[in-house]
Amino acid sequence: MGVEEALGSLLAARGAATLAERAAAAGARYPKQVEQALRMTPQQLQKSVGSFTENIAKHQGYLKNPQSHVPNWNQLSPQHQQNLIHHWNNDIARAEGYRDIAEGVLGGVFK
Repeated sequence: MGVEEALGSLLAARGAATLAERAAAAGARYPKQVEQALRMTPQQLQKSVGSFTENIAKHQGYLKNPQSHVPNWNQLSPQHQQNLIHHWNNDIARAEGYRDIAEGVLGGVFK
């Protein structure tokens, strides 16, 4: 398991870590996102949290029912299917990290 996958697993276990721990881990992985979030208003941050949450749910839906996003899923090679699943999992981990950063800024974790 690579570092990115391990971090994705860590961030996916949101209940296992405090907001500060999740935000710090995500901030270490995405420092530019922290800089951007620090320039946002609380309203913009709240909207971002909602958008990231929607994006996570959308991609989790792709994992549960790939045909909803890729109509010819069954005609794809197993390698192509695995690549898409890997990509969707990475998208989820990134959105979770970005959401943790936004929540961390709102919660005063970053100054």
